[in-house]
Amino acid sequence: MAAVRRRAPALLPVALLPGLGILGYLYFTVSYPTSDGDVLKASYMLTTAPGWALGFGLACDRIAARGPRWGLALAAVLAVIALLSLPFLVY
Repeated sequence: MAAVRRRAPALLPVALLPGLGILGYLYFTVSYPTSDGDVLKASYMLTTAPGWALGFGLACDRIAARGPRWGLALAAVLAVIALLSLPFLVY
């Protein structure tokens, strides 16, 4: 986080967005507890999706930049994750 602040201060809000979103979500769920869990909705986290996407893309880019072996390992891990996610498409 400190490295982002030094290199590009304009990117700091984007870097803080996922963490602030999680804190806000946790605050909301603790403030309004229900016995059936109805207050826990994934749509409340949609505002943090751009920050998560940028962070994920940056991490993949840095891993792939380490060399072709790391890039292949990253592609294999992402393929396995995609295969594991397929059953959730039919729900």
